[in-house]
Amino acid sequence: KRRSFEMTAFRLLGECFEQDVTLEGLDMSESKGDELQFGDVVIGKTVVKTFKMANTSSLAHRFEWKEDDIPGQFKFIPRIGHLQPQESKEIRVSFMSEETSKLEDQKVSCTIKKIKYVEEDAKDGEEEKQNENKEGAAESAKKTVNWDDTMEADEPNFEEVEDENKDAENPGLDLVMHAVADNSRYELDETITKMQNRITFAPTMMFQKRTFRFTLKNKSTISMPFSWRFGETGDEFKPESFVFSDESNMDDGEEGSMNAAEPKSLTLWEIRGVKVDDSKTFKITPSNGV
Repeated sequence: KRRSFEMTAFRLLGECFEQDVTLEGLDMSESKGDELQFGDVVIGKTVVKTFKMANTSSLAHRFEWKEDDIPGQFKFIPRIGHLQPQESKEIRVSFMSEETSKLEDQKVSCTIKKIKYVEEDAKDGEEEKQNENKEGAAESAKKTVNWDDTMEADEPNFEEVEDENKDAENPGLDLVMHAVADNSRYELDETITKMQNRITFAPTMMFQKRTFRFTLKNKSTISMPFSWRFGETGDEFKPESFVFSDESNMDDGEEGSMNAAEPKSLTLWEIRGVKVDDSKTFKITPSNGV
């Protein structure tokens, strides 16, 4: 027989809510919520990202991304639109900057309203007219179910539907965006600039090698792709797999990257002396990278 002091009862309480409209196809952060990452973008280049807005309720909804929240480098297409029950709509967000800029944690809010479609007379509150035009309103809604501000047609007439739970506030939707725009800029150390970017190796015995090292620094705020090419032919060095890491970790065939404003040491022109063909006599490590 169990004794009462051997039993402990817990009372658990919880609270949750369901959003009628959600965002799909975005990164999710516990601290910031839905995020849209544009990454590194070259000045003057347009980058487009897409996501979807989904209406999981049984009523039509109107959405509007607040224009005042959107920085001038971004554009939402569409910015205003309607979502029918169980419908989703693709949103295209483009980013283009004409100057160096770093946009972090740019928060854009979207207002969400439950709506129903009405005719002009119904909006004036005339009960009889509303009943007579009920079928016409339904037909009008069918023609404009996918309306958004990219269409030439005017926005269909609607009125906001009051939430049954008057105490509940529509939280709306928030999107946090990140983007960095710049042009690639690099700097070579004095080891090679003093030589006017020319490297002359001393006579080297067959099957021996000489190594020249210098530092390449990315001075921009974005990553910098690069690729060495040989002589006047412009042929790119092979293999395309490369290393761009600390000198002590350089191994052929390993991939790496060069972050913004990060200097790295390059081993250049390793003389192998195996064949006469210059393109096979010289070797650059790494041959290319970012």
